[in-house]
Amino acid sequence: MKFFEPLSGNKQNILSINFTAIFFGSILFTCLFKIAPERVWLNLLISLLGALIGWVLGNAGSPVSKAEKEAFGELAKVVATFFSGYLVSKLDRFLERVLFTNNQIDENSWISVCFFSSALIVTSVTVFLNRTYGLKPEN
Repeated sequence: MKFFEPLSGNKQNILSINFTAIFFGSILFTCLFKIAPERVWLNLLISLLGALIGWVLGNAGSPVSKAEKEAFGELAKVVATFFSGYLVSKLDRFLERVLFTNNQIDENSWISVCFFSSALIVTSVTVFLNRTYGLKPEN
């Protein structure tokens, strides 16, 4: 295609990554209104939280300089300590109470988990790939 000829190397990859992210983001946004219209605003906030956490993870997973690599390494140690210690011990009881009601699956809660997970994955992968292909590491 003539349109893509001036885009060489990583520019074409970045363009493909961003078009794919826009495509999946628009599907996610459409699903917000179609799947659970009575909970649109709650699911929108949950998706936004997932996207923000995905943005942090995507940035932390793709440092472009030595300074970022050192800072993200220290941050990863702190976060891993928090997750392995406190959060994992509390997460099980929280998920049982939120996702199941009287030993029955709570459909609305699972829909919210899917929106959160989808936004987190799309955003973290997009940010990671854009930083990996778009930013050159410093020598």
